Amino acid sequence: MKTPPRRSLRPDPPSSRPVLKLALVMLGLLLLVALLVDLGRLIRRPVAAPDVRTELAAVTRGLQGPRYTDPQGRFSLVAPAGWQVIAPPNCQPYHVTFRSPNSADLNIMVTPVAYNDLPSLMKEIEASERSAGIATHPEAFFFQGQPAVRRIAKLTQSKVLCVDFVREGLAHHVLASTPPEWFDLYYPVLLDVLKTYQPGPLSESVPAKADTTDKP
Repeated sequence: MKTPPRRSLRPDPPSSRPVLKLALVMLGLLLLVALLVDLGRLIRRPVAAPDVRTELAAVTRGLQGPRYTDPQGRFSLVAPAGWQVIAPPNCQPYHVTFRSPNSADLNIMVTPVAYNDLPSLMKEIEASERSAGIATHPEAFFFQGQPAVRRIAKLTQSKVLCVDFVREGLAHHVLASTPPEWFDLYYPVLLDVLKTYQPGPLSESVPAKADTTDKP
């Protein structure tokens, strides 16, 4: 049987595709980026880090702490206490990354879309996963009382949680990754952190200090 030509992952020039198509592609690339990070866990394990339960207890105690506000005003949330904040351009393709001392991370991206409903978002996610050759079985659920999409996927060295929703023409993509053996411990705490998430700016937000150095 003839082998189909290998598909290049190189994006088309910006002039040849609209912004909305880029947003669709990025939905699939989020998990591809997670896969690359997952492979990196083979060589990047914490040398000295607090006990996971101790770390998560500190995050829970810090849920009333300072907020991180996106410089463009697209979102804000309470930064997980004790986690490194990696701001643009060092967190690309995300708009911010929060990194745990125990190799977990929380990544956020916001992209413009031409719709404002869950079925359209679900359709784009399924299409992007088919294009990328990924299957996570997205499911609808309520996030902060509004419809959203949740995906959970087991990779080689990590387990990831994706939460996607649309507000006022902007699709918010949240991807959390943890070592698989600790996912059940991180999951409820990550959901508590995400309860602090707010689309758009908050006047009382106090930005968390961001680490702008390029670290592996």
